[in-house]
Amino acid sequence: MVTNPREQRLRGTRAVPARWAVMAGALLCLGLAPRSSAESFEAWRHSAAFWILTTPDAADLPDTCAEADFPLLVRLNADTFDFGQARLDGADIRFSDAAGKLLAHQVEQWDATGGTACIWVRIPEIKGKARQAITMHWGNADAASASDGAAVFAADNGFCSVLHMDERLHDETGLVKSVNQGSEPAPGMMGAGRRLAAGSGIDCGAAITGFPSGDAAFSSQAWFRPDACGAWVFGWGRYAKRLNGNTGDGNEVVISIDAPPGLSWASDGPGGTSSDAVPTLGRWCHVVATYRDGTSRIYVDGRPAGSRHHKAAMSLMDNVTMTIGGGRPRSYGFAGCIDEVRVSKVARSGDWIRLEYENQKAGQMLVGGPVQPGTAFSTSQQRLALAEGGAATVTAEAGGAQKVWWTIEKDGVETVADVDRRSFTFRAGRVGADATATLRLKASYADRIRTRDIPVTIAEAIPEPVVTLRAPTTWNGRDPLEVVAEVGNREVLEAKGAGTLNVAWTVSGGAVTTKPAAERLLLERSQYSGPIRVRALVDNGGPATAAETAITIDEPDRDPWVERTPGKDEHPEDDQFVARNDADRGLLHCTGTLDEATRREAD
Repeated sequence: MVTNPREQRLRGTRAVPARWAVMAGALLCLGLAPRSSAESFEAWRHSAAFWILTTPDAADLPDTCAEADFPLLVRLNADTFDFGQARLDGADIRFSDAAGKLLAHQVEQWDATGGTACIWVRIPEIKGKARQAITMHWGNADAASASDGAAVFAADNGFCSVLHMDERLHDETGLVKSVNQGSEPAPGMMGAGRRLAAGSGIDCGAAITGFPSGDAAFSSQAWFRPDACGAWVFGWGRYAKRLNGNTGDGNEVVISIDAPPGLSWASDGPGGTSSDAVPTLGRWCHVVATYRDGTSRIYVDGRPAGSRHHKAAMSLMDNVTMTIGGGRPRSYGFAGCIDEVRVSKVARSGDWIRLEYENQKAGQMLVGGPVQPGTAFSTSQQRLALAEGGAATVTAEAGGAQKVWWTIEKDGVETVADVDRRSFTFRAGRVGADATATLRLKASYADRIRTRDIPVTIAEAIPEPVVTLRAPTTWNGRDPLEVVAEVGNREVLEAKGAGTLNVAWTVSGGAVTTKPAAERLLLERSQYSGPIRVRALVDNGGPATAAETAITIDEPDRDPWVERTPGKDEHPEDDQFVARNDADRGLLHCTGTLDEATRREAD
């Protein structure tokens, strides 16, 4: 029985005759694929199965789905994979199908120190309502790297350009040569991404060939997390009137986040459509634009979100520009993060796009982690009792499971909390009263779904602020007036380490200019007479406490007139607008001196 936690991770089979290792290594160094048999991987000490699941409990694709040569994202974490068993850079990683045939792969990210990796594997076919296994092999110190993005993302599976948006800014197809224009590295949706401020972006070139042209089908897509609305996210093509000699030829393809908030793609030709999805600032979204035979479609987070059909044909040029962070060269207006930018020469199907989203999103459900040895199914704790703000870690065994995930159920709503991990830390957070929840371990096996419920009780331990608002009941709307949020239990809050307050102020009922300052709100001036209500939402990290007060505004019948002070050198001008003063008269000012030319002109 294995007791060392590291040894509970994946173990493989040691190599047999060394000549097989030498032969396999030589073949790989020469760039030749080894024979399609298990013998090809005998030099690799370790292996584990990964299951691709399109069943209802996982990615849930229809049985009509059949997508060929799909780039599958495999994520590794140190919770279920021992990075110490592989080469430091992951160069010895290999994948094979059920028949033992080598599968093309690309290591996008390998962080042995941080215990994370992102690997793309080209899968010959993925079908709906099915379970399909692939095998990962590792543990060969002599193996040369076989990571090859051009083999995973190629013309023969429809790709024109694929940028993972890491520090290299490399196009895996080789068609695009990117030049950074001020974007910065940032965590992406998968591995590394790029952060863009308005005015920065990525110039992908002004004379790109090999993209869709004429009225050809295409797909254009990206993951992005916007900080603001009203900007082009990325685009390619050639704008007819401005960039193509006013010939009337040429179209562009631009994905944008609109203002008011919306998502769409457009062209200066007939193509384009808007979506019914409303983006959330600060949240990642997956947007795909497709075109084929006069039909423009947009998909948001894996689902169809809008379409439009038109009779006119697109006129895409065979020599185009491409810009990330904008729609045209030097038009960088997008602010936020971008990851995984792709252009394809085919209109991807709804099933393909759904597979991409289900595979790439946080908490993905398409592929499981490395299958753990054994058959045990258990958790380290049977129940949790936590104080508000507390946390507890639960570990689990799920030997033989094809996929493992954790969910949290609160108030009858169950949400996925994490996937493909043997441990989970439940954080109680803040509550307004004693609360309950259920932490649930789920595991998918070939014949069933196994679950283990862990009841959680959370005891309220941190008080919420008790707040009242202090302010006069009347105001003349002219002299500044201060509204103060008074906290009646401040000493109790500070004793619990919860004395830092967040205050959100609102004024309703009339037009008033205000200036908030933490626990005070300054009413500067009113453009209204009548009642208003001032409301403060105050919290210390938990549920907000609301406090309100009513103020009646009685503006003066007449405000004192403030005479404008003329400039040091001011003269009347033709067609000048002159405002009336409180005496219903306009006043012209003539100060300073006239130069000689102006004096002669006046004479």
